[in-house]
Amino acid sequence: MARLPKPHLRANPTAHPSASLHHDPAALYTQASTSAAASIIRHYSTSFYLASELLAPTVKLHIRNIYALARIADEIVDGTAELLGRTACGVHQSLDDYERTTLTALSTGFSTDPIAHAFALTARWAGFERSWTVDFFASMRSDAPSSNPLPLPAYVHGSAGVIGWMCNAVFATHAEQAGRPLSAEQRSRTDKGAYALGSAFQKVNFLRDYQEDTVGLQRRYLPTLTEKSKAEMVAEIREELSRARSTMALLPLSARVGVLGAHDLFAALNERLARTPVEQLKTARVHVPRAEKAKIIARAVPRAARLH
Repeated sequence: MARLPKPHLRANPTAHPSASLHHDPAALYTQASTSAAASIIRHYSTSFYLASELLAPTVKLHIRNIYALARIADEIVDGTAELLGRTACGVHQSLDDYERTTLTALSTGFSTDPIAHAFALTARWAGFERSWTVDFFASMRSDAPSSNPLPLPAYVHGSAGVIGWMCNAVFATHAEQAGRPLSAEQRSRTDKGAYALGSAFQKVNFLRDYQEDTVGLQRRYLPTLTEKSKAEMVAEIREELSRARSTMALLPLSARVGVLGAHDLFAALNERLARTPVEQLKTARVHVPRAEKAKIIARAVPRAARLH
């Protein structure tokens, strides 16, 4: 499968604004776009933003570019578009339009949409498979009003598994440019670990957001949630988190700390979900307190260095 071409970057998009950028419109626009992506993440996901702070600057920039695009697609299908005046049919059209915008950006390296532009920068730099983006939008399309839902494994693949591959492509490219490339075996193993981590994150979200998904958005990711089915999903999540953790030592330390921090945050949330009765999940959203999040993130730094 063809990977996207590597872009030629005339300036480092992680650099601070300077007078020289004003003489390079392409670099200035790219930096503004990546700043917009970071702002989207900061406003929508405290946990993810905190975990991403542990990443090396270049890695952090590219990971935020990925998740910012995913957040925009989520907002199209999660009700924001309708609240702002789009009909159900209009939501489908908006998502189709955004997919076309994104795929064009992947081909050309430019978009008038700053988030799509930032995502394309990352996709071309890290050599994403074009099919990953197509699969992602297929899952998002199944979330749009009046859509036929995908089978759960296909939905998780597009909404989470391919995001894991995207993140791992960023880590691998960063390691290669630092002169410490992953071997083919290491890349295969970390791809599997990243896919498992993405899948685990999505399943945690299914349980945490059960009330909002089923009542607010009329979705049925988990058609019948019982104590038994919840326990089974919690066990699946534990297994996938364990599988992902077993490959983290292969990642460069510049990525490992942030990945472990995110892993530990979701592991803590999964254990809270395990202790929460199903009837409570149907009426309230479980979360990890801010103080505990901060402790988890702080502990990830020394723990990541000891992984083997």
